[in-house]
Amino acid sequence: GMMLPNLADHFGSTIVVVPDLNGDGRDELLLSAPHFTSGSLGGWNPAAPLRWYLVYGWENWAGESISSLTPGEDYVEFVWNREPPAWSAFNPSGPIGDINGDGLVDLYLAPGGHSGYVVFGAASYSNSVDLQTL
Repeated sequence: GMMLPNLADHFGSTIVVVPDLNGDGRDELLLSAPHFTSGSLGGWNPAAPLRWYLVYGWENWAGESISSLTPGEDYVEFVWNREPPAWSAFNPSGPIGDINGDGLVDLYLAPGGHSGYVVFGAASYSNSVDLQTL
């Protein structure tokens, strides 16, 4: 298994299995992290942006801690830097199939309100993706 940070910090308050997004044959995990501070993957701050962490599937997860993973190689961070509506920090997010026909599963990330972002599946992403730049 894999150890996650203190869930009282809201890291991983929602966890979704994502069918192979990067084409390596393994499923991924999408973890929500509302107002979770980045850095060393630890802490909750109501002023921090909304985040999702897409953790790439591994052959052997035994004994791993998410804080020991390498950004960009083992996971990617998706960040939404705007203030969410007070009544809805996160709407449902997760895989939406292959909507662009490239053979990779795509994601829908919904920070709140009436907007959301489609993230196309890719073999790799940068360490951190600002959703407003998509």
